Amino acid sequence: MLNKTVTYHFNNQMFANLPSETDFFVTDLEWNEDKTAFKVTASFESNVKKIVNYGVEVLVLGIKGQFEEMVVKMPSTMIVQN
Repeated sequence: MLNKTVTYHFNNQMFANLPSETDFFVTDLEWNEDKTAFKVTASFESNVKKIVNYGVEVLVLGIKGQFEEMVVKMPSTMIVQN
């Protein structure tokens, strides 16, 4: 099962996405030769809420963004099969 939970940090504040209101669009993914890491380029649209104390009502914010050639390192305990 895919975990679509993302935490955003901005201006010393933390925001959590609403998984049912989050979309990622991967446009490029390239593995390195030994499959220990990959580069990914993607864009996203997400509705987020500020992380505050339980019971405090917060506004939902919509954000859009992209990242290019972000390197993702694989844990050594993970085996990548061809």
